[in-house]
Amino acid sequence: MSVPESDILIKSLRSTECPMCGSAKRMAQTMCPGCYRKLSPETKQDLYRRIGNGYEAAVEKAMAELGVAEFKNPPDRARPPSTRPTKCEDVVMPFGKHQGKRLGDLLDEDPSYLDWLQTADISSAMLARAVAEMNEKYEGQIEQAIELKRSER
Repeated sequence: MSVPESDILIKSLRSTECPMCGSAKRMAQTMCPGCYRKLSPETKQDLYRRIGNGYEAAVEKAMAELGVAEFKNPPDRARPPSTRPTKCEDVVMPFGKHQGKRLGDLLDEDPSYLDWLQTADISSAMLARAVAEMNEKYEGQIEQAIELKRSER
């Protein structure tokens, strides 16, 4: 019985597959509920230790109690690409008359709406940050665009 290196343990904690039996488990948990229930109270407590501070020994103890000879390496899975926008201009309005439009498009279409958003009570932290960033980044341009739109009327 060999305890895996800490990088394998971390990978296992990020996995949804039990390294003891291969069943489904939650991320951030060492093993599935079925394996966990079979452990002694002392081992269960030890599994709450940090990696590098007794966790490895607790995993080895759990393997012995469960009669597991080999720790199953979690499968390599590429992390899906983030769906979050990387630029404030790419953040999409989730509500209102411009729902579904990018903030960057509003700069040309309705700059006064961007100006209004600055004072609006926005519950989405990501949208609030993006609006603040847009107003900082395009500070003078928003006012100029508003004046230009007014003069076109």
